[in-house]
Amino acid sequence: LLLAYVIQSHRQATVWKVPSEVSATGKVSFREYLFATLPSAFSLWSEWWAFEVLAMLAGRLPGKDADVGANGILSNTLSIFYMTFVGMQSASTTRVGNLLGAGEAQRIPTSILSMVMLSLVLALLSSLVLQLSGPLLLKLWTSSTSVVEEAEPANIGIVLSVPPYAVMMCLLGVLRGAGLQNR
Repeated sequence: LLLAYVIQSHRQATVWKVPSEVSATGKVSFREYLFATLPSAFSLWSEWWAFEVLAMLAGRLPGKDADVGANGILSNTLSIFYMTFVGMQSASTTRVGNLLGAGEAQRIPTSILSMVMLSLVLALLSSLVLQLSGPLLLKLWTSSTSVVEEAEPANIGIVLSVPPYAVMMCLLGVLRGAGLQNR
């Protein structure tokens, strides 16, 4: 769709223009690019793979149909709430990178503290919503009572996973902003 728009609007020269000169900081080898990006990619992939492994393990349980369904709705609900902290990670990356670029490294500890505190406040609010309205949220996904009955007792697991995930994502953003994600 995007390709069709670019061609239809005759913007190929603008969109696919390669700069004639690249600054020294823009000259990055593919090896350097992979070295900087693969740690973050593996972090994200391991998260996805963990959800997939849990789904396969749920399929081996005695009530496998309801268990796989419960795992699916819990994973999807959690993923929606986790997006808040993916946003906090991006914000921390940007903040730390901007402070380093401006030569104001002394302000980074205060920024980290405020970002972690904001992440914890958002995590507690998210956990509170998940705990108080968990059964209602789970029923939004399915009309199967057996799936909801399997998911309700496990809701506390997703509630308790939010605060550590929030802090971890915030600090991962700090490391990325400082260029330390692969150390």
